[in-house]
Amino acid sequence: MDFRIVFILVIYFARINCQLDLYFTKTLDGELFHTNLLPSLAENVSYIKAVDLRNNPITYSIISYEFIVDSGSGKVFLVSRLNPNLRDITFEIKIEIRASNGFRNITSFSRIRVINSDENPPEFIKTQNLFEIEEENLFPINLKYKNGSNFELLARNPYPLTNGVNVKCENLPSHPNSCEIFTLAKNELKTNTNEWYGSILALQKLDYVKQSIYMFILVASNSGKNTKKLTIQVKVLPSLKKAAQLSSSSYFFSVSEKQPKYTFIGQLSLYERYDLDIQNAFLINLVNSSEELIRTNIVDQDVNFEIVRKYLLIDGNNKLFTISEIDRDSLEIQNLNGIIKAWVKVYHKTRADIFNYFKINILVEDLNDNEPRFSIINQNKLINQFSDFPSQISFYSTIKENEPGPVLLNKLNTNERDTQIIMYDLDLGENSTIELQLNSYQPKNALDSCKPNTLEHYFQLDNLIESKSSLNFVNKIPFDFDTLNILPSFDVNGIAYKNLNISVMAQETKSIEKFKSKPLSITLKIQDTNDNKPILSQDNYYAYIRELNVNSAHQFILRFDVSDNDIGIFGIEGLKCFLLGQGSEK
Repeated sequence: MDFRIVFILVIYFARINCQLDLYFTKTLDGELFHTNLLPSLAENVSYIKAVDLRNNPITYSIISYEFIVDSGSGKVFLVSRLNPNLRDITFEIKIEIRASNGFRNITSFSRIRVINSDENPPEFIKTQNLFEIEEENLFPINLKYKNGSNFELLARNPYPLTNGVNVKCENLPSHPNSCEIFTLAKNELKTNTNEWYGSILALQKLDYVKQSIYMFILVASNSGKNTKKLTIQVKVLPSLKKAAQLSSSSYFFSVSEKQPKYTFIGQLSLYERYDLDIQNAFLINLVNSSEELIRTNIVDQDVNFEIVRKYLLIDGNNKLFTISEIDRDSLEIQNLNGIIKAWVKVYHKTRADIFNYFKINILVEDLNDNEPRFSIINQNKLINQFSDFPSQISFYSTIKENEPGPVLLNKLNTNERDTQIIMYDLDLGENSTIELQLNSYQPKNALDSCKPNTLEHYFQLDNLIESKSSLNFVNKIPFDFDTLNILPSFDVNGIAYKNLNISVMAQETKSIEKFKSKPLSITLKIQDTNDNKPILSQDNYYAYIRELNVNSAHQFILRFDVSDNDIGIFGIEGLKCFLLGQGSEK
């Protein structure tokens, strides 16, 4: 009998212990709840906690549309759900919280008073603080997520506040003009009284060089005391298409002629307004054919690609070199006026679609490596063919005595028309400014008793003339054949002539070297003209004769002394004497 009673008592106390091993430490009944969007309500609502004396794990659940439970810290906190249907400033919500240790369940019934506080500002729901935008985009343009889709800005009131939400842009002191460049675009279709929905627009083209970072603040408010701020940073990316261009210092270069091959001409550099990291992403190559340009709709007949291939090279460091010696005086470079024009391609190392073409000019600087020269030109020969002629030439020209000047002496006695003497220097500028010099000397066949002729007395030369000019060599005064101290010669007709030997030389006047040309030899044949009358030495002659027999020999009566400044057939040799009397000659 006693045994049965003891057993019942043991079972009874065991049941009592099981009822007390799981319980809530307190209730939330009457607690205040201020609306906000914090992860938990630990700062605003007292917590509730279940205790298991046997240390069994406890799980919680809640029967409420408005709240969920957060028990990560071992205590139960209420976490709000947003519900715009609750509009009252203060109201009560009944909640039922359950705790379970796997064996038993306990329930706590509470009434929570919710205060819709206007001190809580809206919260930004969709946030992204850093954006990137390329400077050469078409504007206006939406700021975008990293995946490329348009960024959507959402600011929402905390549950269950329903005051109207407003979002505006504010400048930072370090970026005072950002809100003039970026603006907020509200999406009226998606916006309601409890939230603000829209996007951020860039209104104008951005220049990476001028400013690569823009910052501004988004301020969300709901007419309450507090606001919510979000700092936005926009990074401007350089336009690779714009960066793929030459710097202003890379369009014109110069190199002296006659330099050895692989002479450094200059460094090709990229758009200097971009930093080196961007510049190092590009390479520069020479364009070696017109076909490559034509494929990009560029037609340029001013570039000799054969010359480019023959003389120029760009290495992997964008340095421009010669690969052959360049002679400024050569015919092919003269035809280019001393300027080699070329096209270069600036292209991205990894992106084949990013490239641009640019035209550069290389001036071949002239050196004073040529002496002045005389040569021959006619209507069928070009000046730039002078190199085919000898450096020293001689020619003959004929004029008549007392022929009035000026008489050009720069034409040859030839059947070809317009054959002239040209003086030239293959060099340019100061290296080809030339002075003509007339060598005056006593001819070998000059009469010993006469003074040497002064050629400057007869001739006039143009001084300080430019290269490739016709020789302007004229006589200032007529030649007097009778006074030239040169022994005469006679042609087959007995007409006298004298050969005057003349030497002309050209010398550079402004160059340091002042090179001289080889002499130009001119033999001037001056023909005698019958410009003098025979002269009797006396106006009156007297003679005495004696009577002669008919059969006697002729008797010498009188000697006439006659002279003529002309010679040959124009002088004494062609003289005839006449006795004038009674209309008869004897």
